[in-house]
Amino acid sequence: MRMREIVAVMMTVASVTHTSAATVTLKMLSSGPAEKTGLYAIGVFDAADVYANALGIADKWADCLDRLKITAKDAVEGAIELGRKHPRLAEQPAAAVMLMHINLRCGFITSIPDQ
Repeated sequence: MRMREIVAVMMTVASVTHTSAATVTLKMLSSGPAEKTGLYAIGVFDAADVYANALGIADKWADCLDRLKITAKDAVEGAIELGRKHPRLAEQPAAAVMLMHINLRCGFITSIPDQ
């Protein structure tokens, strides 16, 4: 599997719960209290690590996070900024937008995928 296909799988997995009432959208995340936003971001990072291991890209994923010094806080702030630039992302699952932001920064994808 090529890196872009793997990234697409990760983002799809993050979006699977889109129909669930419990899904946290980017809009909800950006308006939530900082302590809950931080906990959510850490959970997304943990889940992304699990998927990266399962997909065999853990080294590439970790190398990018380390090289660019991307933290959970950076991922949230970057996702919120991405949402400001692309308002259609506001109702998307926050985890998917966070992963999209990271994947854009890492160069795993070069543009925002169509919905």
